Amino acid sequence: MLIYTAAGGVGSAAVNLALIAGMKVIGVAGSEPKRRAIVAMGAQHAIGYRSEDVVGRVNEITGDRGVDLILDPIGGNAFARNFAMTAPLGMVISYGRLDGPPDLNFLSSMRAHSAKSPAVRFFTIHSFDDRPDTRAATMRALLDHLADGKIRPLIHDRLPLAEAARAHELLESGAVIGKMLLKP
Repeated sequence: MLIYTAAGGVGSAAVNLALIAGMKVIGVAGSEPKRRAIVAMGAQHAIGYRSEDVVGRVNEITGDRGVDLILDPIGGNAFARNFAMTAPLGMVISYGRLDGPPDLNFLSSMRAHSAKSPAVRFFTIHSFDDRPDTRAATMRALLDHLADGKIRPLIHDRLPLAEAARAHELLESGAVIGKMLLKP
């Protein structure tokens, strides 16, 4: 499994859940401290997107097989490159638009890799709006994992709510590893 922004709040949670599921994890991050954090969480590999060719490294790590699942909160023009890293019948899940919506050129990339039958799923938490029982069961399972220590949230810092502007500055600087908590 390939997880972009694996040292962030959502990414680090995804690393935890992937490891619980027994998956091998390749995390992607921009800085060396974030890559070290990804490995410390249990990921088998951490790739630096600023210093390494992500596609080349994923294919090197997987022996050119690719990964079964990619979690992509980035979108934008780089979304299309995901299909060069999917394994046969692999899936890319887009759940964010940090660089804007995926460029429509991703269809060309999917066609170029059609022999692998890649799939795309666009996800939002609102996918469960009409299924409250499913949402509640999922939340119960997550809370159980939290209670028994299987999920270990990575907390960067806890700041008073009055320092929300500072918290946003830290997030925007890229220095935060994990979650930033604001206390009322």
